[in-house]
Amino acid sequence: MKKAWLFAIAAAFAFPALAEEKNESSLPAEYKQISEDYDKEQKDFASAYQKATEEERKTLKFPDAAGYSKKMIALAEKEPKSSTAGDALVWALRHSYYDKAVGPKAVALLKEHHIENEKLAQACQMLAYSNSDENRDFLKAVIEKNPHDKVKGAASLALGQMLASENPAEAEKHFNAVVEKYGSKSQKEQAKGELFEMHNLAIGKVAPDIEGEDVDGKKFKLSDYRGKVVVIDFWGDW
Repeated sequence: MKKAWLFAIAAAFAFPALAEEKNESSLPAEYKQISEDYDKEQKDFASAYQKATEEERKTLKFPDAAGYSKKMIALAEKEPKSSTAGDALVWALRHSYYDKAVGPKAVALLKEHHIENEKLAQACQMLAYSNSDENRDFLKAVIEKNPHDKVKGAASLALGQMLASENPAEAEKHFNAVVEKYGSKSQKEQAKGELFEMHNLAIGKVAPDIEGEDVDGKKFKLSDYRGKVVVIDFWGDW
């Protein structure tokens, strides 16, 4: 009788754990299915578009990225602390950062449960195109708390790009942080490009000198026309 009582207690503790493991183990499969469904719909759309006439193309509907992203949000909410939830939230931001029902929710969940995730670089990159107080706070939190240099580099780049027009001095600090403190090789090169643009190509800066030939084949330099109103038309034919 005593053994049966002990077994019942052990089972009471074990079964919830097993149920939790089962629930967690279902998330990767659900994530994979949503992702594959979206990829298939994209391929089907591309194939149909190539075969369709101009009139038929007008009726074709592009895959609903926001709809799939909402599915990823719902998936993440089942087990918000799981690694699969982190992947699903990053996927949602990559595909629908602009959607008001996706972006803010994904950012909030990532900030609460996955701020140290090593896969946040792509999410940070997307937020550079969606300026809001919540996104800025998220990027600042990533810079402060994420231990991965590549992620911190992505967050600093995104925050610098957000601030470039309204607060150039602050933006420059973030770009310099990427160059001097952290970030991948490509991120450092991108930050250097942003700094060059701020220092040399912004409105009010002296235009870099260029050389070329006019329509008559006469060589010239832009500096030859300094002090005059000049219109430069760059074009190409590929």
